[in-house]
Amino acid sequence: MKTITVNKAHLIATITQNRDAHREQFLAAQKKFREKVIESLDFRLREARAGRHVDIAVRLPEPVDYTDSYDTALEMLAWEQSETIALDRTDFERYVQNNWEWRQHWAANTQSYLAE
Repeated sequence: MKTITVNKAHLIATITQNRDAHREQFLAAQKKFREKVIESLDFRLREARAGRHVDIAVRLPEPVDYTDSYDTALEMLAWEQSETIALDRTDFERYVQNNWEWRQHWAANTQSYLAE
C-alpha cells in the first residue's frame, strides 16, 4: 500500500490529541528537570560555601519540546481545502501513530524524568 486517503477532520482530531499528550509530557518532564537542576545547584552551592571542591557543570539532558512539529502539521491541514488527505506510510506513522523521527530519543529523554 503506497498511500491511503483519510478524512481531514479525523486526522486533525488525531494529531491534536497526539500534540496535547506530547505537550503534557514535555511540561511534566520540564518541571522535573528544573527541580533536578535546582537540587544540583543547591548542592554545589553548599559544597562551595563549605570550601569543598565544586564541579560547576550540571550534566542533565534538557527535555525537548516538539510541539511545533504538530502545530505545523495542523496549520497545513487548516490551509488544505480538500476534505480528504492522502497519507503515505511515513505520514501515517507520524500523524496517526505518533511515531516521528525524533520520537525514540525524545521518549528516552522525557521518560528519564517521568519514571520517578
